Amino acid sequence: MATEALKGHISFMLADGDEIPTPSTLETILTDADHQDAIAFLLIEVSEAILNHQELCVKN
Repeated sequence: MATEALKGHISFMLADGDEIPTPSTLETILTDADHQDAIAFLLIEVSEAILNHQELCVKN
């Protein structure tokens, strides 16, 4: 659900003519006092086809 929300947000930004900012590095984020207690995690989306062994590789 988060992936769809981000895609939608970016679509609206592009439609409004807004510039998409360059992603920040984890190190940059953690130097901000408001984010020093943040927990970083990586989310990897795996398709049903891969889980069912119908695909041999991950597609971007």
